[in-house]
Amino acid sequence: MDQKTRHITRSVGVLSSLTALSRVLGYIRDAINAALFGAGMISDAFFVAYRIPNMLRDLLAEGALSSAFIPSFVEYFEKKGREEAFRLASIVLTLLTVIFSAVVLLGWAFAGPIVSFMAPGFSPAAQELTVKLTRILFPFIAFMGLAAVFMGMLNSMKKFTMSALAPAVGNLVMIGTGGLIMALGRQGGNYDKWIVLWSAGAVISGLVQLSVQVPEALKQGFRFKPSLKWKEPGIMQMAKLMAPAVLSNSVGQVQVLANTIMASILGAAAVTYLYYGYRLMQLPMGIFGVSIATAVFPLIAAHAAKNESAELKHTVSMGIRLNMLIALPATAGLIVLSYPINALLFRHGMFGTHDTLMAARAASWYTAGLLFASLIKLLTPTFFALKDSRTPVIISITSIIMNVLLSMILMGPYGFIGLAAANTVASVCNFGLLFIMLRRKLGPLEEKQIFSSFVRIGAASVLMGLACYWLSALFGEPHKLWLRLLQVLVCVPAGIGVFFVSAHLLGVREIGTFMDILKKRAPKKDTPAVQ
Repeated sequence: MDQKTRHITRSVGVLSSLTALSRVLGYIRDAINAALFGAGMISDAFFVAYRIPNMLRDLLAEGALSSAFIPSFVEYFEKKGREEAFRLASIVLTLLTVIFSAVVLLGWAFAGPIVSFMAPGFSPAAQELTVKLTRILFPFIAFMGLAAVFMGMLNSMKKFTMSALAPAVGNLVMIGTGGLIMALGRQGGNYDKWIVLWSAGAVISGLVQLSVQVPEALKQGFRFKPSLKWKEPGIMQMAKLMAPAVLSNSVGQVQVLANTIMASILGAAAVTYLYYGYRLMQLPMGIFGVSIATAVFPLIAAHAAKNESAELKHTVSMGIRLNMLIALPATAGLIVLSYPINALLFRHGMFGTHDTLMAARAASWYTAGLLFASLIKLLTPTFFALKDSRTPVIISITSIIMNVLLSMILMGPYGFIGLAAANTVASVCNFGLLFIMLRRKLGPLEEKQIFSSFVRIGAASVLMGLACYWLSALFGEPHKLWLRLLQVLVCVPAGIGVFFVSAHLLGVREIGTFMDILKKRAPKKDTPAVQ
């Protein structure tokens, strides 16, 4: 394994571990949410109100802002030095503070029309509650937007720990809020007061996620010096990339938004079922898909800046194969174990058996597109590193149109399940077009190695899925929490074991790289490298 591959595996190891912690805490947060509010008008109102800041969080923290900011920051850092790079970051922070302040004020003023657009099928009572929660949640946008700048700055300097830890700390805030709500509830609280307090906790969690990254940036020498020099070359470069980056990275978010609008028409709880179904897919994508893209992208940006074509193609290929190693078995396992996992996580309190089954069905269809959704997060920023913003924008618009049309066609006969299925089909097409166009731009992307890995990893994943199905069937449908926990604790490790053994027997070479990620150390000399 070469030095660059070793660095990526170590970075992914750190990111994956901390992101796994965040995801576990995130599921505890969601379990509390489900237990407190169940599936109905109140939960639908919260998820619609939370949709806008959550969409912008995904776009900024994991998408457009990083795609535009990191190349500019890296270029300043490598060509002009640390101080100039930090000066650029100060300008970005100043401009974003002004912009987000205006966005928050507009959000407060136009919360009513925004909710009417996002949830046209809501009852008047549900719309009124959603407007109140939207006004509470809007500052979350500003906190997460500024946090994205610190994340991009730290990641560019290969300092991943605090930016990856920030979401975990934010989830702890929400868990604490849930504990407070339970305590107040026993003293005579009601659902309307609970959901307002829960929303306030979400805003505070955003502030905390910004705050925990600042000390590490200061440690690296950053000092904030307010400046509105928007004509700075780095800012102009970002401006050229930012709008196209928003469009190209917005595919998944626009798909979720379209699902939310259409789900609001399908009756109470449809929005909630889609949210929890989508959350299950986010577990492996958040832990590994985003982590791989985050660790690989600074290298891609550096190779692009130096015109190192061969190294760039190898890095992209390696990122694709590492994604497959995680996403393919995760897809098989999560589809087979969708109901048991959802039952363990969410079948508590106000969230019943029927609610769990509906969320599990949505999760299965979302999970079918897991590999392609995670690869989109890798390939889209690559175009921006190559200073090509036009191609991903065109592909994104095409995918959005396809998703909306498919959703309109499928929601009639299949309800909210049709919306999840349309999302997956659009993700497949989006990835396919991105890959084809990137290959035209760079030339062959080690397709033989990619295809060979896909076949071998796919075969091992099928064997793992069959093992999980057989083991899960032995438990039936447990009604006690400890049995549901035992079912998952038996099936998941056993499935992972079957996959690793199968992958080894089938000669999956990427397994050595993944083991190094888990061990967080350099490989032994006889460990096969990813080639």
